[in-house]
Amino acid sequence: MARYNVDPVEIEINHLFDRLVFRVNQRRLAVLAEYRNRCDDITSRPRALARKEGELNEMRNQTELCLQMNQLHNFREDFLDEIELALVEVRRAQPDTRAVFRSQPIPLEKLISELGEVFEEEILTVPRYQTMSSVIVIQNGRAPGQLYGTNGVAIDSDNRIFVAEGLLLKSVPRISIFSSRGQFLDCFTPKDMRFPYGLAIHNDNLYITDTVLNAIFHYKTATNFPFVSKRGTEKGNSEKFGYPENLTVSTNGEIYVAECENNRVQILDSSLNHLRYLTKDPIIRPRDVKLTAKEVYVLVYDIPCIVVFSYAGEKLRSLIPINNLCLFFCLDSADNIIISEHDGHHIQVFTKSGDLIRTIGEKGQQPQQFHHPRGLALTNELNLVVVSDNTDFALQIFVSP
Repeated sequence: MARYNVDPVEIEINHLFDRLVFRVNQRRLAVLAEYRNRCDDITSRPRALARKEGELNEMRNQTELCLQMNQLHNFREDFLDEIELALVEVRRAQPDTRAVFRSQPIPLEKLISELGEVFEEEILTVPRYQTMSSVIVIQNGRAPGQLYGTNGVAIDSDNRIFVAEGLLLKSVPRISIFSSRGQFLDCFTPKDMRFPYGLAIHNDNLYITDTVLNAIFHYKTATNFPFVSKRGTEKGNSEKFGYPENLTVSTNGEIYVAECENNRVQILDSSLNHLRYLTKDPIIRPRDVKLTAKEVYVLVYDIPCIVVFSYAGEKLRSLIPINNLCLFFCLDSADNIIISEHDGHHIQVFTKSGDLIRTIGEKGQQPQQFHHPRGLALTNELNLVVVSDNTDFALQIFVSP
């Protein structure tokens, strides 16, 4: 049997080599661990930077918001200071009115007239009827002093309220007259009329549309309401009316008639003779028409809105897309637009630019509530008059304080 001798030096060299390999492996593992940590740090740094950027952006937005709020606060303080200084100047200019200033606030209209053009035009005229203090109601019924089947409303120069009444096959056509405070004054039955609808008054002339006869009747507002003339239903006449719903009269006495079926606005003289049409282009189913100093406002049906024309017939713009059926509207002294939304059961007030100011009323059978509101008008005291199909209240007068 062969024997092998082991060299002690070789054994020691092998031990040293094994320890060297162990240390090299440990160092390699440490380097790999450090490499992985640096890689994780590099990959996570964009996320941390993004979070930090978001925090900085939020701080910047909050800072800008605070600056804007401070600017608004400073503007408000400066504005109030200017108003106070202006009021002091007014008081100095009118020393005899100091007691009035102390006892009650200055009406906005008076303040504007004293201060001049301090406010923008949209702020100058706040409608009085929006601050009504009470409501006067007229009961529904067929007796004199009551109303049944109400349609259009008009106000004469004596501040009397004229209301057209008529339901097909259910009532005798009638025009009822009330004072601006709701006191019943008189009534009369228009001669040969079937369905009185729209009303317009100019001086002592009362014009009434009849949508069944396709005619317009002319009366006087004097005692006994004498009949003057009638025009309509003429065969073969190209200017004959097609469902004339509402009408209005200009300052020079020209009558603007909204003809729903004929898709036009026809203009007549004070004797109901044809003059011209507002525009050669069709106006799709006009329901009502009102006038300002420079423009003609037309309520159209198929595309519910207010369309504004010049007196020369040029279409200028469209205002107020309407969500509900509307049959009547009127304008106040600032050309704000007041619309009775028949199916919305309320009244809406818009600026002449078409911005909503407020909504008056809601659906119901109580005062300040409506059921299918129809005609409306403003009295000379800027009280809003509205007629509707309410079971209990056929006419409501919103009295300003």
